[in-house]
Formats: sequence, C-alpha cells, structure tokens
Amino acid sequence: MKKNILIKKSKRFKPRKKFYFFLLGLSLIYTTSLLTLYNALHINYVLSLSHLFLFVHIIWFIIVLNIAVNMIRLYRYKPLNCKNSTLKEYPTVSLVTIAYNEPEEVSDLFVEAVAKIDYPRDKLEVIIVEDLKDSAPSNANSFNRLKEKNFDVTYITRNNRDGFRGGALNTALKNIKSKYVIVLDIDHLPLPNLIKKLVGYVEANPKYDVIMFPQKFRNKGDNAITLAANLGYELDYGVLRKGSSTLNSAFCVGQTGLDVLKK
Repeated sequence: MKKNILIKKSKRFKPRKKFYFFLLGLSLIYTTSLLTLYNALHINYVLSLSHLFLFVHIIWFIIVLNIAVNMIRLYRYKPLNCKNSTLKEYPTVSLVTIAYNEPEEVSDLFVEAVAKIDYPRDKLEVIIVEDLKDSAPSNANSFNRLKEKNFDVTYITRNNRDGFRGGALNTALKNIKSKYVIVLDIDHLPLPNLIKKLVGYVEANPKYDVIMFPQKFRNKGDNAITLAANLGYELDYGVLRKGSSTLNSAFCVGQTGLDVLKK
C-alpha cells in the first residue's frame, strides 16, 4: 500500500467533541468490564477451549480499555504551538530510509517524491541503507537520480541483515551529521512541505524532542482492506496517540511507518 505523508496543523478538539469522546470512553470501559466479568463467572471451565476463550477475551478487554482511556484523556490534549513556525533560518536535516528487496517501482516513486521536497539542498542530506543479502535486487539506479538532482546522498549497502531494520537504522545513524533526523519507509511519499513544516514546528516548540505526524493511504478507496487499514490509522493518529501523548506514553513502531523528527 502506498502511503502519503501529510502535514497539517493539529486541530483543537472542540469542548463538545471532547465530551463525546469522554462519554464514549466511559461507555466502552463499562460495557467491556461487564462482559468480561460475566464471561469469567459463567464460563464452563470443563470444556477444553474455555481457558483459551477467556484468555482471548481478557486480551480484547485490555485493548478496548487502552482505546477507552485514550479517548477519555483527549480532554487534556494540547496541539503544538504553530505560531512563529515559519522558518527564518534552515537547520540541517537528514532524511533516512531503509530498503530491502524493494520493487523498482516503489523506489522510483520514493525518489520522485523526495526530489520535490521544498527545502534548501545544502541543508538536506538523504541517507539510504539497502540490504543486498540473498541476491536481493539493488535500487542504486533509482537512488542515484537524487544525486543527479544535486541532492547530498549517502548510499550504503549491507551484505548481511544483522539487526534487520533496526540494524540498518543504526548503520544510518552513524553517518548522520545533521541537527534533525526524519525516518521514512521506502513506500512513503512525502509531500513537498513535509520538512519545512516539521522543522518549523520543532523550532517553535523547543521543549519537544520528538514530533509525530500522520500518514494517509493513497489507495484507501480501492477495497475493503485498504479502507479498513486507513480507518485504523485515523483512529491511531487521530485519537490514540493524542490521548497517550498527554501521559508522555506515545510510542513509535518504525515498521508500521510511524515517522519521527528528532533532535
């Protein structure tokens, strides 16, 4: 699934909307608690699958509880201060991506999107780490097109997969000289304003070390699977991560394409 990286101002939740999420969170906690308690008291433990059923139900309860708590916590969510986020000076930025056994079409689309990024070329470096183990195809030709467009590109290949994606990221981090780092998946298509807005936000909010930003599926309307995946991201970025950020507990899972800007 091809994903577009979107940058837009965080919308403040209106009091009425916060109240609705608060009520929805409370109702989820109430109903799931009752269902879990009822099943625990009425389950037939003689049956062989009863313990498995109870275990699955408890896991489901924990997941729903997490969603509900984050909905309730939305009343404390405060969006970033977007005032004075227009850059007067441009700090250095490293754009990092990892590739392994990627179709040439995917790398070509990534290169085309990066080439359109609106940021001074002398302040932006692109670091690409590609694993070539097991005769995996090389996309060097695609990545070299960025060099032809006067981008500062560091292209690193590995003949092993030590540490898998994490190991490749560690390899990239050893070569970073910039003030800020943005990590993108190879199937992300960053919009031209991505870096300017992210850097502007973090410069205007110096107390933050990490800024998350949402992503959208370009093909969300193709079928039920892509639609469901996009709705999952809408729930994740629109509600869960905003709620968890009020507790300083928002987390990053790199392989799902969650992207960060970090000092």
